[in-house]
Amino acid sequence: MTDYGDELFKGTAWYYSRYRPLYPASLIRFLVERFSLDGKGHMLDLGCGTGQLALRFADWFEGIVGVDPEIEMIEEAMRLGKEYRVGNLKWFPGDLDTYKKTMDLDYRLVTIAKAFHWMNREQVLDTLYEMVSSGGGVAIVDDYSPHKKFYLGNRK
Repeated sequence: MTDYGDELFKGTAWYYSRYRPLYPASLIRFLVERFSLDGKGHMLDLGCGTGQLALRFADWFEGIVGVDPEIEMIEEAMRLGKEYRVGNLKWFPGDLDTYKKTMDLDYRLVTIAKAFHWMNREQVLDTLYEMVSSGGGVAIVDDYSPHKKFYLGNRK
């Protein structure tokens, strides 16, 4: 994987939160139904950016953690969480390996939206396997077209 340096997304958080398209309600409904979300348990949003996806799930979990390596993205996510008065979200600047050392939860749902291509995919999925509760899963969200295949992983 190419290393683009630590400042690739520096200065972009403001633009992400204002101009990045929202995730559609149909996606949220699909994941809520697929994982029988009921307001209990926890969600991890990996590569969360400014928190746009995590914020959409605030009513469906007891707690949500967003993880992103760009501190400006985390700061904007925190600002948006306060603006929308969402209290069950926590934000972690860093990567999955660093976050895993601090966590003591298992997750019903892990989302990776438009960020999986930046990650060491095999290593991330191996790490997440131990973090996802039985019956939970990982949703990798990316651009959709009717001609592309959709992948959703479940832990049995």
